[in-house]
Amino acid sequence: MPLTALNDRNPSDPEDIYTNYGLLLKRVKLSGISSIRRLVWFQGENESNSSVAIVNDYYDNFVSLHTNLFHDYPELEGVVMVQVNILGLNDFWWFAGKLRDIQRKLYLDLPKMYFVSTAGLKYNDGVHYSIEGIKTIASHLKKITERTVYLKKDSTSFQTPLIKKVINEASNSRLKLVFDENQLLNVENEIDYGHYKRNMAQFV
Repeated sequence: MPLTALNDRNPSDPEDIYTNYGLLLKRVKLSGISSIRRLVWFQGENESNSSVAIVNDYYDNFVSLHTNLFHDYPELEGVVMVQVNILGLNDFWWFAGKLRDIQRKLYLDLPKMYFVSTAGLKYNDGVHYSIEGIKTIASHLKKITERTVYLKKDSTSFQTPLIKKVINEASNSRLKLVFDENQLLNVENEIDYGHYKRNMAQFV
């Protein structure tokens, strides 16, 4: 479901079943679940293959949804966002890259936000994941839950890299990327997705 479709909360009646947001909230309450500690937002391709305007509006739309979620689910302790992948078509690479950067900035601006990066993961076509791909993401979600809910120490890094600055080294005809402290970015030259290969140099 696109972000804008779920961001239709009725302020006078948050449980309004004629809105997507209200229908979800109503179902949760009718289920008898007393508390939801984590919500996973698995970002699909819809917002990143439509238009520049939709991508540019993503930040404000997600901030609004984030505010509403923590208001209507008072036991919520965090939102985990699985970032949009590179996508499979050249026409959408720029949109997806801009959207990933917006998602990265949400981590810096919003409380209780956690991120899982998908760029570079195998077992997918840039959008859709095989069973093995879903298992890989599930493993990352398990680790981030153990780390943030159960406070289990884990040195494995799988969250989105937080880039601090980009330095134009004109003399060497290259860009130098500076990431957050203690973050390492390892990228293979080429990733074999099973049915095709992708040169990662054009994405880094």
